[in-house]
Amino acid sequence: MKRPGHESQMDLADAPKALAQLAAAFEHFNEVHPHSSLKMRSPREFRRRRVEQMRHAQLEPPALHCEYAVSGYGGARPVRRPTRDD
Repeated sequence: MKRPGHESQMDLADAPKALAQLAAAFEHFNEVHPHSSLKMRSPREFRRRRVEQMRHAQLEPPALHCEYAVSGYGGARPVRRPTRDD
C-alpha cells in the first residue's frame, strides 16, 4: 500500500529533462518514498531507526554467561570449550 502523494512525477518527455531530474528522484526515493520491504519506511528512515536500535542494544548490559554445566546429580563441572582441532 502506497502513501498518498508518492506517485512518480518525473517528466520523461526527453532525455535531458529526465537526466536533470535524476538527482531529485534518487533523493525522493531514498528519503521519502515508502518501501513495503522496509515496513513502509524510506531507506534512510529505516537505516536511522536501525542505527538507533543498535545503539540502544549496545547500552544494555550483557546477559550473564555461565561456564559451568550442572549435571543431573546436582554437581557442577567445567564446560570444555571447542578448539580449532575439534
